[in-house]
Amino acid sequence: MALPRKLKHLNLFNDGNNWQGIVESLTLPKFTRKFEKYRGGGMSGAVDVDMGLDDGALDTEFSIGGMESLIFKQLGKR
Repeated sequence: MALPRKLKHLNLFNDGNNWQGIVESLTLPKFTRKFEKYRGGGMSGAVDVDMGLDDGALDTEFSIGGMESLIFKQLGKR
């Protein structure tokens, strides 16, 4: 049985911070692969070459119930 795409009532840890009781929902990333067509010399057709994960494959979204100042402090931090 697979996990649902949107989780509710969960504990979330972000950058060492505990968001327990604040996070309302979390949308899981969609793991998509990036493929490129390759046709070498003497090949009658092209084949797909696996180039790894897609650019937005690990994007995750979560929503909180209200304003949280700690999120704004993390905004420009790497």
